[in-house]
Amino acid sequence: KAGGTGGATFKKNVIKQTWIITNGSGGSTNATVKLSWPKSSEGTGFNRGSCGISHYNGTKWDVPTWGSAVHTTADSLYWLTRTNVTSFSPYGVVGDSTVTVNVKVMLMGPYNVGTSLMTTALNSGSGARYRNYIPLSQPYSGAPWNYAGTEAKTSLFFKNNLNIVDWVLLQLRTGTAASTVIEQRACFLLSNGTVVDTDGVSQVAFPSAISGTQYYIVVKHRNHIPIMTATKQVLLSGVTVNPLYDFTTGTSQVYGSDMRLLKTGVYGMYAGDANEDGAVNNTDLNNYFLVQNPSIGGYFSADFNLDAAVNNTDLNNYFLIVNPVTTHVPTR
Repeated sequence: KAGGTGGATFKKNVIKQTWIITNGSGGSTNATVKLSWPKSSEGTGFNRGSCGISHYNGTKWDVPTWGSAVHTTADSLYWLTRTNVTSFSPYGVVGDSTVTVNVKVMLMGPYNVGTSLMTTALNSGSGARYRNYIPLSQPYSGAPWNYAGTEAKTSLFFKNNLNIVDWVLLQLRTGTAASTVIEQRACFLLSNGTVVDTDGVSQVAFPSAISGTQYYIVVKHRNHIPIMTATKQVLLSGVTVNPLYDFTTGTSQVYGSDMRLLKTGVYGMYAGDANEDGAVNNTDLNNYFLVQNPSIGGYFSADFNLDAAVNNTDLNNYFLIVNPVTTHVPTR
């Protein structure tokens, strides 16, 4: 029920039972809880493939670790376990209702034609030579993004995930206009183009999205022009892997065809938008590149190839080739 043992009854994507668990030892406990149920107790739409044991903490039901229910053929029951339990009563089993996004995208700047991967110069090396210039907290809190998300990681996380290229910002929109954004998340772009959540592995979760609903997916990077899916995509919850939307296969994948050909069959986001206003133009040159050039060993907006430096390579191989170009994605 919504209030633990009272209030409105949940009927969808849950087990229609509540387990009242007490601490019989009388002292501090670190327990493992195992809950079982018959198929007849499953609510509409319950997903055994991604579910978890949730605890009502007096205010709300917490978000559990998701897993697959185990089937006991002898007694026709399904069951789950939850470890490290220190608080008790009540518990329930819920299906994973979090919508996830699975996209692939390449950035023009760090893309290496020879390897078909993006370079990770901002986060590379080993031992005493290891250097990480990627900020520990998401870099989209300021203008023009003004994103209030608190995504952050430790320096050790980056050292253990050397395939991270940079932070990116994903948005879900119900329409094409910027005013239709329902949620956004800062996440990581890997060298192979996969966009992952802040654990470095999972698809990007959007808790506010509604499963089965169609959304436009927008990808933003701090110095490449933003892109958006050509059409709305149906996003689902409770699945381990949502279908991949691959932006790299052609301009038809992108709203307004805003993609640069990187090599035969591979397309990427245009580099050169230092102020991320959706356009590569002389403002990026005069107010950013010329101000920052030359610079080395940092996280610079005019570092279009993401090699931790601003120099004439950024000008000649990226800005001058691209200028001028403007995104078709509404940004205001």
